Amino acid sequence: MAHHQRETEQTRKVHDNRNDTAMAESSVFTQKQDGLWKAAFFEKVQQRVLNMQQNSLEKMDIRKEKDEKANKKDPPDVVAKEWLNEDKLTVDTRVYLLEKLMPTVIPGIEKLLKEVETRKLLEKEGGQLKFNPLNFLGQYLMRNNPQFHYCSQPSPYVRGMQQVIQSLKSLTQKVKLSRLTQLKEKIKETQQLREETERIETELRNKKKEALGLQFQDWTLDVTGRIPLPIIQSALTSFQDIVFQNLPDSTQAIYAREIEIINNWEQKLNGEEFVEYLYSYIKELSTEMLEEFLHHLSQCADGFQKTVQRDMWRRLFTNLFKTCDRGQMGFLDRPRILTLLENFYDSNNMDEDGWRFRDPRQWPVIELAEGHRADVSSQSDDGKKATTQDVNSDLGATNSGKSSPQVQEKSEEEESPQDGAGNVIIPEVNQDGQNTSTDTETNRPERSDQSLGDEATIAEQKAGSVTELAEGHRADDSSQSDDGKKATTQDVNSDLGATNSGKSSPQVQEKSEEEESPQDGAGNVIIPEVNQDGQNTSTDTETNRPEISDQSLGDEATIAEQKAASATEVLVEHDSTHRSSIDLFKDMDETVWSGDLLTSDLAHKYNLYEQKIQDEWNIMNSKFKDLQPLITDLDSQGPSRAASAFSRSTLNLPQFLQLMETFVGEEASQSAVEKLVTYIKKNYVETEEERHQHQENVQNASLRAHRKLVVTALFQKLDNDGCGFVHLNELEAQLLKYKDGSESNAIMKGRDHLLFPPGQSGELRLSAKTFQHYIESIVKELSDEHEMGFENLVAYLTSSTEKTKTERLRGSARRKWLHQILQAAENSAGNLEPVYRAVFMALNKDAEAHGNNKRISASIGLLEKDPQQGDESEVQLRYVACTSEDAPYVLNKTLHIDMQGVSFTAINEGRPIHAPQVQYHGSVHFWNMERPEEERKGSLLVMPLQDIINRTFGTLTIDTMRDTQERTIFYTHEISFYQGVCNVFSTAYHHVRNRQNVLQLVASALAWIYNRAPTIHTVTTYMMEPGLEKTDDYVLRKMMTTDNNTGMSEIHSNPATLHRKDNLFRDYLFKCADSSEAVTTDAYGERHIVVPLREPTGRALGVIDISTGQCRELPDHEMQDLQKMLQMLQGACSGILEESSGETQRIFILEAEQIGENKRVGLLFHRFMLQDLRECVQKLDLQSFAELKSYKKPPALVHDILKAVLLLFCPQWAGTSEIESWSQCKLVLQL
Repeated sequence: MAHHQRETEQTRKVHDNRNDTAMAESSVFTQKQDGLWKAAFFEKVQQRVLNMQQNSLEKMDIRKEKDEKANKKDPPDVVAKEWLNEDKLTVDTRVYLLEKLMPTVIPGIEKLLKEVETRKLLEKEGGQLKFNPLNFLGQYLMRNNPQFHYCSQPSPYVRGMQQVIQSLKSLTQKVKLSRLTQLKEKIKETQQLREETERIETELRNKKKEALGLQFQDWTLDVTGRIPLPIIQSALTSFQDIVFQNLPDSTQAIYAREIEIINNWEQKLNGEEFVEYLYSYIKELSTEMLEEFLHHLSQCADGFQKTVQRDMWRRLFTNLFKTCDRGQMGFLDRPRILTLLENFYDSNNMDEDGWRFRDPRQWPVIELAEGHRADVSSQSDDGKKATTQDVNSDLGATNSGKSSPQVQEKSEEEESPQDGAGNVIIPEVNQDGQNTSTDTETNRPERSDQSLGDEATIAEQKAGSVTELAEGHRADDSSQSDDGKKATTQDVNSDLGATNSGKSSPQVQEKSEEEESPQDGAGNVIIPEVNQDGQNTSTDTETNRPEISDQSLGDEATIAEQKAASATEVLVEHDSTHRSSIDLFKDMDETVWSGDLLTSDLAHKYNLYEQKIQDEWNIMNSKFKDLQPLITDLDSQGPSRAASAFSRSTLNLPQFLQLMETFVGEEASQSAVEKLVTYIKKNYVETEEERHQHQENVQNASLRAHRKLVVTALFQKLDNDGCGFVHLNELEAQLLKYKDGSESNAIMKGRDHLLFPPGQSGELRLSAKTFQHYIESIVKELSDEHEMGFENLVAYLTSSTEKTKTERLRGSARRKWLHQILQAAENSAGNLEPVYRAVFMALNKDAEAHGNNKRISASIGLLEKDPQQGDESEVQLRYVACTSEDAPYVLNKTLHIDMQGVSFTAINEGRPIHAPQVQYHGSVHFWNMERPEEERKGSLLVMPLQDIINRTFGTLTIDTMRDTQERTIFYTHEISFYQGVCNVFSTAYHHVRNRQNVLQLVASALAWIYNRAPTIHTVTTYMMEPGLEKTDDYVLRKMMTTDNNTGMSEIHSNPATLHRKDNLFRDYLFKCADSSEAVTTDAYGERHIVVPLREPTGRALGVIDISTGQCRELPDHEMQDLQKMLQMLQGACSGILEESSGETQRIFILEAEQIGENKRVGLLFHRFMLQDLRECVQKLDLQSFAELKSYKKPPALVHDILKAVLLLFCPQWAGTSEIESWSQCKLVLQL
């Protein structure tokens, strides 16, 4: 086997060798053939090519010789060299012209010129007139087309052009070779330009970030060195609003991206994140806009620093409120607080910088109508004034740098003395310089039963939102001491500090706060005095105050320490250590912020203040299980709990804080605030009797509020279909069965207490308000105990009016739809269109759900007079809204009284008119005349729209003519619901109209102040709109802007909406609305005076933001005019709102008021000003007119003023001779 393999391998090797030998021989043969072929080619072809090349060269030489001879004989024209220049951009164009066009055109033009000379066409008197040069040139060009004609001997100019062409072609070759280089250079230039642009952009970006980084250093940082994100977002939002306000027509976005609102205070930014976050928004801003943004950001940083400082103060004032509110009732005595502020103000002089607390006897600390406080304080006799001045000198603490002598400040732990009734005793100084004790009750307005009633009213208003403050109350054990101990532990008001008694007298060195006052052996404080020689003498104060035992002094020290500890606590979240409140104010610049604004949303936190009363309500609600769902729904409705009603007798927590902020101002020092807090804490004292009286008032008010809520729920249960009333006869018949008729006498007496509107006729009906009064009147007459009788009566009516499940569901749905109509009005921004839509939506939903899915059409008509014919024209009905299908036929149509229709019948009779079959009713007016008569069938219902005193102002019309069903009549429960829609629409309509009237009043008032206060720059009017529920925060709508430079007011058709969380730097608007008190502050570098517009209940319905620019204080005469304007404006607003609610009757004083409602509203403010002017004139006594009567011929100005005053009282004198006679005017004065 192995032998066979070896043979096979040898055979394969031999075969391979043979193949290699054959291939080598073949390759040698091929190379030989190639060599022979190349040799033959070079012998024959190469010689031929060389001969042809030689012939070409000879021909070129001959041509050159001919050209040289021709150039010598007739040289080329040098003019052709004008085509030769170094402009590289036109080289190709010139080559094309010289090579293709000019060799033919130039000879043609030469030929033309020769022809012109031959025919003598240039001579004036000769030549052929029929010669056409264009035709001649065209013929020449066609005959000498270079494609078919060759000129053997070109002209000199053409030969010159040929030379130029050669030069240009060589230049063209060089240009083509340099284009790549040029392209590279261009690319390089573009790259350099791009790099330069990127460098500039990077430098600009770095500069912007550097500017933002510098801005970060101006902000107040928290303990971690960061800023909460919502603050930065608020700054971005406010700048955007300012830009849109200055450029109202601008629709372009300001920032590079849309602002994403994140209401999370836990998300914070450090320096780098701050820069990157803001840069993502402002990177596309122009230089001018960026400069404005940085300026705005700097203003926001300054404003936020003040906000943090005010937040610290508000925490301190919150602690003070809780300490003074020992009964945990949720309010303090306002007259008592004002009296303490007055005493404290009198005791403190100006500091070295000229700063002082605001005068508590002046607005805005007190109300505009409370100017009598200053008048009352100024009516005291001279002796008392001197005493008060001496007392004030003992109360205040002054700086050691002043030139007047200063008395050492006592320790802050001591309390003010009281009498047995718990009244604060203020030390006075007699003529001999000795202290006397005066009861502050004589300096404070006496608290009457009326003031207690006001407290009950405020407590009742708060009872619906009874809540508990999140931080909770700290129990103050020291407040439990008896009156005798208080009398011994309280000290005189001189505890406040050293005084300033005279500028020329020597100074006494004021000791530091840490150093204790010197005492004698009995523990009495020794006050250093100064004798006539300027030497200090020690005087024991024991003779100037009641004797205090050692035991009482020990108790006093213990109580004072407890009170001092409680007064210095500050609520700081996320901090385990409680620093004292005084430490927070010392070295304000070095204070580290905790990172949260604990009092920024205090209005909502305060609503948790009286949770214990809410628990009592829950217990009472368990007695009315059938009414529980209705009570829950009613309790969630109503105005926002964040806003407080103003009261002259009480202060709740938000109002107390705002009052203290207003009194302190913006530039108070920490020591001044410390003194104020210590003083009020010491001297605000309530007796046990007063405390129990307040608690009883709060409980009674809470009980009344709860009973009102229960009765309202009972009314809704009886009025299941939501018509808005219950029939008195039916209700009375049901009540007569109560206790098997044993209480019939009490039931019948309840009718005697009812008062019905004058316009109501026919069957007596009870509205919700009248029903409430009716039930309360019956309960008073029942034989049972008052509360037990109320519970039994409500339980009886609830059980006697049981509804089926279908009826309950139907009533619940209808109440929801009716409430949506009211919500649409409250959030409509003064526009009726949302109200109309809500009405039609409710009607359509009810027809679909409870009306057998019928298809209805609806329209709303309002009564008005023809504006073209004036006020003497007849009343007409104009349809202002309708369903969409009927808009082409009904909208804006007018129905006159003489036209066929049942609408005026419903208006005149004041009751609904139901036409079950319109085709058979002869008084139905069809607006759609295109509808065939056979299709004019269905049901029609016309219901009058009436106000609170049953005055008809329009109609609501509903029909089913679009429904294809045979039976489309309206059932009784549907008509009842439609009546409820009319009642709710009337309320919503007048709510919107009242807002419009208030804006018109504000515009009239601002027009009056326009020329009288030029310092005011702009005035912005905001209206409050509630949330969906009581627990939701309200919003502010920017309704009107007034430019005081021009006096023009603009009512915004689409007003902007301000939310509290998005406007941290405009929180002063919400503080004003929360407390219903005036606010003065700085914002965005401008001074703002914010004043609330109040409802008759005391709640704010809007705020007026008055900007004075850089002017911090208005001149005195402008401030007086502003206060007078605001006072008259509030009176006019209250008057028009009370008229709308039916509380007061409409009064016409001026003839112009009877022209029309709109004109009357425009004159109402001026009428109030006129009435106030008349009252001021009537207050003048005879002595005031003595100087006027002494004039025999007065100055013209005096006579003109007297004529104007007399015309106020005697308008019939206008234009008569009596008014121009001075003697006649004097006779009137004598009368």
